[in-house]
Parts: sequence; structure tokens; C-alpha cells
Amino acid sequence: RTNVTDFFLTIRDLMSWLCIMLEGGEATRRQRWWREKGRMTRAQFTEMMDAHDYYCSESRANIVRWCVAFAVTFKMYIRMAADGYINEAITPATKWALEFDRARLRGLLSPSEFHVVDNTLGFQDKSNDAESLWMNYTKNVAIDNYIDEIARDPERDTTDGDGMYNMDPTPRARPPVILVYYLHEELFRNLNDARLLDKPYGFKERF
Repeated sequence: RTNVTDFFLTIRDLMSWLCIMLEGGEATRRQRWWREKGRMTRAQFTEMMDAHDYYCSESRANIVRWCVAFAVTFKMYIRMAADGYINEAITPATKWALEFDRARLRGLLSPSEFHVVDNTLGFQDKSNDAESLWMNYTKNVAIDNYIDEIARDPERDTTDGDGMYNMDPTPRARPPVILVYYLHEELFRNLNDARLLDKPYGFKERF
């Protein structure tokens, strides 16, 4: 339990560090040193934002959602690793909990990102929910009713009469690894080369 708690704390620290270390544009620098120049209102900050601030705003949003998704996929892996990938079956209660986590992932990831991550989970759903159900999920849908609807869909019943849901144990990249790759790409996309200085708004290569 201590190790898992430390893991989640490390994700939080990583997310905070990545967001803070993005240099940003004029508005971000002005806001960072507000003690010298005074605080800005939200309207003043928005008016001062330049292209570099918008780049960093997008990157920070990606970093936050991918770090949260990383934590969710890690929790999912712990929830189903032993039963799902060793015994090749999970209980209905575990299946419902995993569907709830899938809904969280769908709210954090774009359709293409979710498709990549979801395909590595190993669910053996008979209906093509990756395109028909999850791709149509919106945050306006009541999550409990939505998951209940999925769980009760007879076409998605992959049990063998024993009440257990089958899982595909085929070796594949695990979801947390994919989220780490996304974070890695975002970091290098915003890396300010020490020689070229081509991304002054990004992370400094050397300090």
C-alpha cells in the first residue's frame, strides 16, 4: 500500500513539475513575477497571451489529462492483472468497476487515444463497443446509467455460464506504458534545445 501511494504521489509531482517548468510566453512570465509588477486580472492575462502562451496552455492540458489517465490505467491494471491476465476471467463486480474506469479514460482521452489504450486492455466484448458505445460516450451522459446499460447488454455477455467475464491474455503493451509514451512525446515536443533555442516557451534542455 505504501508503494502504491508513493507511486501516485510521484505522478502528482511529475505533473506539477512539468506544468511549472514550461516557460510560456509573455503573459505567463508576467504572472509568474506578479510580486514585482502586481497581479493581473483574468481579462488582462488573456489579452496579454501570445502564441507561446497558447502552446504551453495546450501542453499543460495534455500533461494533466495524461497523468490522470496514467493513474487510472495503473489502478485498472492492479484491479485485473491477476484474475484477468493469469486466470483469464474477471468477476461481474470487477467488470463493472473496470467499465467505470473506461468511462473515466474516455473523458480524459481523445477518441483516437482511447482506441489505442482500450485495445490493450484485453476485454472480449462481442459487440464492437470501441466504435459503437465508447466512441459515442459524452460527459453529459449519466455515468451510472450508462455503465449499467453496457453491463446489461446481452450481446456483451462473454461469460461461459459461470458468471465470469473472459479476458484475452495475449501479451501486449500495457496501458500505463502507452500513457508514459504520450508524456515522453509531449516533453520532447516542447524541449528548448540549448544550441538552437528554437522553443523559448518550452523546457530548458540545460539549467
